[in-house]
Amino acid sequence: MANTDLRIKDILRSKGMTQIDLANKLGISPVALNRAMGRNKFDLDYLSNIADALGCTIPDLFAEGNSGITLNCP
Repeated sequence: MANTDLRIKDILRSKGMTQIDLANKLGISPVALNRAMGRNKFDLDYLSNIADALGCTIPDLFAEGNSGITLNCP
């Protein structure tokens, strides 16, 4: 799970999208997305799905200068 400073809200804003739009693209409820974003912990598959839905890459989701990122791989 990655616990990082993600730019999802910034990317949504720049694309004129809402969290509801993103949740619909991901096929999940807006409440589920809101909870995940509140915890700010996503596995790689979830990050990949978000990046695909937003038309960006996984690295684009991370804030610039975000050193000290911890990724735990199974």
